[in-house]
Amino acid sequence: MIRHETRDTRCKESAVSSQLSIVVGHNSQLSTLNSQLSIRLPLSKSVMARELVLDALNGREVEIEEENDDLYVLSRALHNAQCIMHNAQLLNNSQFSIFNSQIDLHHSGTALRFLTAYFAVTEGEWVLTGSERLCERPIKPLVDALREMGADIEYIDKDGFAPLKIEGRKLKGGRVRLDASLSSQFASALMLIADSVEGGIEIEYDGDVASQSYISLTQNVIERYKRGVRYSGEKDWSSATVWYAAMAVLRKGRFLFEGLSLDSYQPDRAIVEVFEKLGVRTMEVENGVEIEWCGDVVEKLVLDCRNMPDAVMYIAVAACLLGVEFEISGVETLRVKESDRIEALINEMGKCGYEIIHNSQFTIHNLQSLKFNVQRPILSSGSNFQSNSVPRIETYNDHRVAMAMAVVGLLMDIEIENPEVVYKSYPGFWEEYKKMRNVELGMRNYDCIYKIINKRSE
Repeated sequence: MIRHETRDTRCKESAVSSQLSIVVGHNSQLSTLNSQLSIRLPLSKSVMARELVLDALNGREVEIEEENDDLYVLSRALHNAQCIMHNAQLLNNSQFSIFNSQIDLHHSGTALRFLTAYFAVTEGEWVLTGSERLCERPIKPLVDALREMGADIEYIDKDGFAPLKIEGRKLKGGRVRLDASLSSQFASALMLIADSVEGGIEIEYDGDVASQSYISLTQNVIERYKRGVRYSGEKDWSSATVWYAAMAVLRKGRFLFEGLSLDSYQPDRAIVEVFEKLGVRTMEVENGVEIEWCGDVVEKLVLDCRNMPDAVMYIAVAACLLGVEFEISGVETLRVKESDRIEALINEMGKCGYEIIHNSQFTIHNLQSLKFNVQRPILSSGSNFQSNSVPRIETYNDHRVAMAMAVVGLLMDIEIENPEVVYKSYPGFWEEYKKMRNVELGMRNYDCIYKIINKRSE
């Protein structure tokens, strides 16, 4: 039972050196852009992650999923935990040592949040750790809520952050207070384990809830799962967003996304209406979704992206390149993503000649461009300036920074550091990107990185 009340790298080592970069050349546009390009998308990470946890909680064997890094890390952790528990049962021993149960989640925030809840109700002793950045991402609100239900969770280093030591046990549910202002996945994690908790869980929210749309997605996945219905095969709207931005700046051609559905509960489905304002028309076709340039662009874009934070960078980049003034509110959670995406966007677009201004909740620097939603942090586009050098783009170990800045490469020469970070969500991204632009790895042809990607996926 769930009730809500509102009171206010994959674990294979990368075959690509972290020092590698790619050079994107804008003078190599292919003639095929005047026709339809079929763009391959990954399966929905948000949906599959939730279904993997539900499978584990319901005693179904979890197979290791290699769709992308995040799903690999999550599925491997669940699969290995099942193996440990199975072996312990064979040995008639239900106690696990810290050594045998330590799980490295690398950069996956989704895995950290979902597995914190999962292992809290899973018998055994578990340690969750990860990369330096992952251990800087807040987990305290979820831990507090689980402790309120009787969970045994300890912070190993710093209060409020991983690594965590968890001793799984039966929890007693009921009404639980939760601060979900930093991440909707705190709520989703509790929702996923609700049927494994005595008395279910009734969530009472403290303050605002980040990305309410993802909580609705979790509820929908759970309800369908109970009816035996899975989202198997549904493509990822979050990954499609980068190609919407690409279409907006290229202003020609058509893109086909097979397996993508307009009848989707994924929150980033909302990009359809957003990019229509930036000149991109969406059409449902027999085998998926097709987009094309229609040329009807607004002069100013004002958006609240609380329910689609992953789309912010793509929207901002497209608007800058189109010369559209914008104000985007609801960006609070971007500070605690894989990187500080607000800082990354300001820094890297600045290298490309675009000034983006961020205003915190109580500080207003530019009254002319921030006249709407001034009660929230806002991003707005400002004037651009010229640079004669090829910008070297830092990706901050963040897949969305790399893909968003690749859109800039459709119009100007840039160099992108650590391009392999896209494996976190979209391993095939560069393969699709080369259909539009020439990409080189260091001093070598793009074929080199293409071969590395294929080798790494084996």
